[in-house]
Amino acid sequence: MKKKMFAAVPVLFLAAALFAMGLSAGQKPFADLQAGDIASARVQLFPPGETVPLRDSERLAELLRKIVVYREDDSYQDYAGQTCLFVIEKTDGTRLEVTAFSPFVIINGVGYRCRPEPCEALSQYANRILQET
Repeated sequence: MKKKMFAAVPVLFLAAALFAMGLSAGQKPFADLQAGDIASARVQLFPPGETVPLRDSERLAELLRKIVVYREDDSYQDYAGQTCLFVIEKTDGTRLEVTAFSPFVIINGVGYRCRPEPCEALSQYANRILQET
């Protein structure tokens, strides 16, 4: 009986480790987004309260594909900082709102913890576009 129990312990540890790795891996909600899926896009930055049209759908899609979300989290409401709201009209007629607010990303009103680097890259892109206009 004890031998069977000891044999099960490594299996349980392995299962727990695989489960934990799956949870920490995150999801890429825009993994399949292509530039051709975007009919038009704009970004609203707060502050300074400016809206800028985006013409480079390829770059926007590339940055969005890198976004990794982990879990829903609405505590972004307790943070202060610049908000970059991307409003995307897709070719299929749907509208997508993505807010870069590191370490959060808000997708159609639902906040998620996210990997900070891709979210920061999205914010930097928005600010660079603002400076160029």
